[in-house]
Amino acid sequence: HASCRRMGFGARLVRTLVDHARTLGARNVMLTTPCVNRGGIDFYQSQGFDTNEIFEVHDFEVPLSLMLLKLQLQPRQLRAQAETGEVLVRPADAAAAGGGAEPCGPESSEV
Repeated sequence: HASCRRMGFGARLVRTLVDHARTLGARNVMLTTPCVNRGGIDFYQSQGFDTNEIFEVHDFEVPLSLMLLKLQLQPRQLRAQAETGEVLVRPADAAAAGGGAEPCGPESSEV
């Protein structure tokens, strides 16, 4: 609901999910969102997710463009050091590495 936006609930939920995934030994967390969801994409990127791939799903009347975002998890020791400011280790930006996905359609697209 709009009244719950920008209160930190989403960031807390993502942190909880990522911490749980790390506890289970996951190396990555991946998610998809529609390309027209610019606010969501910006949020996930602010949480450390990088654009990994863009693809279309043809299971609907109109094809749906989706963006796959990926967060590479740091080992616990590196994360603890990053939180204390000793060392900051961040996955390489996919675009800088030359493997980034192309941007989704025009910025003015709306659902």
